[in-house]
Amino acid sequence: MKIGILLALVSSLLTASSFYRFDFLIFFSLIPFFIVCYRLNNNQRLITGFIWGLIFASILCFWIAKVSILGFILVAIYLGLYPGVFFLLAFAKNFSPLLVSLIWVVLEYIRSFFLGGFPFGFLGYALYKRLSLIQIADIFEVYGVSFLIVFVNSCIAYLFISRKLRLKLLNLCLMGVLLVSSYWYGNNQLNKLHCDSYLSGVALAQTNVDSCLKWEGRYYSQHFLKFKYLYLMAKYKSAKLVIFPETIFPFLWNQDKKMEKDIITVILDVKLPVIIGLPYKKGDRYYNASLFFDHNGEIKGIYFKRHLVPFGEYVPLKKLFFWIEKIYPIANYAPGKKCGVFEFNGVKFGVLICFEIMFPNLVKDAVKNGAEFIVNQSDEGWFPNSAEIYLTHQIAVFRAIEARRTIVRVTNTGLTSVIDFTGKSIYNLDPYKADLLVISIPVRNRDK
Repeated sequence: MKIGILLALVSSLLTASSFYRFDFLIFFSLIPFFIVCYRLNNNQRLITGFIWGLIFASILCFWIAKVSILGFILVAIYLGLYPGVFFLLAFAKNFSPLLVSLIWVVLEYIRSFFLGGFPFGFLGYALYKRLSLIQIADIFEVYGVSFLIVFVNSCIAYLFISRKLRLKLLNLCLMGVLLVSSYWYGNNQLNKLHCDSYLSGVALAQTNVDSCLKWEGRYYSQHFLKFKYLYLMAKYKSAKLVIFPETIFPFLWNQDKKMEKDIITVILDVKLPVIIGLPYKKGDRYYNASLFFDHNGEIKGIYFKRHLVPFGEYVPLKKLFFWIEKIYPIANYAPGKKCGVFEFNGVKFGVLICFEIMFPNLVKDAVKNGAEFIVNQSDEGWFPNSAEIYLTHQIAVFRAIEARRTIVRVTNTGLTSVIDFTGKSIYNLDPYKADLLVISIPVRNRDK
């Protein structure tokens, strides 16, 4: 048992480190733990699996503590339960690499929607730079890459667990076939995929304001001047459309008329179409919204965020978790119901807000509604100087591949970037500074 706990520590450290720099470790990090867990009883597997998950989640999601220490602890415990269940199920009978890999991805899939979903840390995301290998995501989504990773780990572990030579060779051959075919398919896709056209003159504005301070009214003038400066800079750089991040101002559209007037006045002065993230009041409901203004200050499109952040923008299972709101404030936004697709210069594009980039179905829904690229407005300034911005970028790479659409991420503090439909990052702004990027977006309107 002591050896199992020690290897749980080592294995979880290796797995977590693969998300930050040493991505190749993901193909080996689970091997020692698989070997040891095979020799443990069910109770020991559950405990050591939970410890593995707890350590892994703590390393990967420590940035949550910048907002809520209690939230960080609860998330780490919650995520730790999945590996505990995995090791209990995967080793209940004879060790089978195929079954082990299948159980892992099924649990990842459950985690993508249960309690609102928390898809950080899916193993496949660690390989976001290995473009030749991860193109299979356009068929199997990120789960196919996670399956491949676990299968490689379990096949190598099987060499030390089983005495059946034929099964060892069979699994190794299957592993080789899967790796080679994945690389072949990936290289083939990278060589044949091309964009249909470009939408030029799109300005991405990274505002870099303190996400906590921006909700204090006394900082409004300072933040508004930064908004105006970046907006004017876009005009001087010959931009045709300007996109700002999520919730850039601390007021409700349809309620605070003075601030509404301030924004419209600037738009009429600059005369550029602009997309702005703002809280929005409609009746007695509040929404996290994206507003598309034309050069005359008229609203041409509104999108209400559909997939809200659990325990951040709403409380799931409120009768069970009623006590959460007594500990720290929850925004209590209402979810939108319609897909957001705007159009500019004859090009349609989908709009997703912040957390929504985690979910493949939302991106594909926008594509079904005609989107030729995807805009993701986000405010990740709640987690300053943390790995969260890079982990989210990894996830966005997979969304681009899965839907075969360029992802344009416009963020408050970073990582503002453009990821083309093959998963390649083609533009980036340095994080944690106010800046503007004027680009041409690769547009694609065909099927995969």
